[in-house]
Amino acid sequence: MSKTKIKNIRARQLIDSSGTKAIEIDINLRFNALGRAAVSLSSIANLTSDEVSHTLRLINTDLQRLLKGKNTNDLSDLDQFLLNYLDSKPNCRPLQSVIRAVSMALLLALADSEKMPLWQYAGLIMGKSLANTLPLPSVELLSQSPNNAKALSAQSFFVIPIGANSFAEGLRWCQAVHKKAQELQIGQTDINDTQALEILSRSIGQAGFQPGIDVGIAVDFAASALKSVSGYHLKGSLTPYSRDELSGLLVDWLANYPIISIENPFSNDDLEGFTRLTWAVGKCTQIITNHSNRAKHDPFNSAAIQNAGNALNLKLDIVATLSTAEILLETAKINGYGVIISAETRSLDQTIPIHLAVGWGINQIKFGPLINAQNVINWNEGVRIAEAIFEGNARSGQLDGALPSRSSFPWS
Repeated sequence: MSKTKIKNIRARQLIDSSGTKAIEIDINLRFNALGRAAVSLSSIANLTSDEVSHTLRLINTDLQRLLKGKNTNDLSDLDQFLLNYLDSKPNCRPLQSVIRAVSMALLLALADSEKMPLWQYAGLIMGKSLANTLPLPSVELLSQSPNNAKALSAQSFFVIPIGANSFAEGLRWCQAVHKKAQELQIGQTDINDTQALEILSRSIGQAGFQPGIDVGIAVDFAASALKSVSGYHLKGSLTPYSRDELSGLLVDWLANYPIISIENPFSNDDLEGFTRLTWAVGKCTQIITNHSNRAKHDPFNSAAIQNAGNALNLKLDIVATLSTAEILLETAKINGYGVIISAETRSLDQTIPIHLAVGWGINQIKFGPLINAQNVINWNEGVRIAEAIFEGNARSGQLDGALPSRSSFPWS
């Protein structure tokens, strides 16, 4: 009797930290292995209680009947089954998020069947990596808010501790810079992009680090939100920027501030802009692009072929299934792209991002503001994983969590 056959699947309604409806999935395998994952439904506009109830019925009756007894050894086949099921229910809006949770729960159940933490199962059993390093963290320190929405064009600003010797040390460095940045922002409103860059540059120095050597700045420009048919509408500018004008502005920023990474410098459909900027600065700067929710027809495939960027932000909260995420990861590696995984997802109280970062050998993890519980629990879990790796390697290596080689990043 196979221990990896599905015994039961159950869905229940929960709430997220903002009081929005959420759904949690339990998958039990034979011999009591359990996988549990939950997703918030906060992104679904005007969601009704009837829609949630209908989704719960589909999982607890229909999908339970279809999945019971299936073997979980081949997750890619099961994930394709889930996608086919999703396609058969086009009018059930919450189902896409819930199918993602089912996929996550399946992988967690498999790890539990081997009595392993997810990072170890994903690395050693799935053969994705040696699972012996932690990802380099980046932490959001400043972003658009009601106070600066009229002045700030970029969506958010991060710091990356590129000179840190360990995961835990990198986190401490980010905390120190964060404290200084908060002090410098006291009393300031309507901060624009250059002021934000000045604040972060000064914060790095005042925290005792060398800008661009110990700690660098990452910018999520989110240019798609600024794009229209006439160009890019930056805050405070009377006329829209052309692609070349925006590229020139970003190059000026790179020359004047310790920026080592720019995410979404152009709109998602402006691959020419990505390609030109990557050609100009990509040897020393990380240019991050995104993906959609389906791997087969994902625009990232075209971006990778055209060298439109040199890194991918892997977002677990929009991939269709974890197999979709695996395909994207392989596409990135084949094309020489770095990969960043976001800690902040619509999963509830889940440490899946940091576990997959370690297990799948992803070199970077992106933390949003630390007031968000999702970021904090992944931050803390990374410290625990580092200790487990140290103990599992006969107390050799780094207790604080070894980081990938600096040579694996564009700014090396």
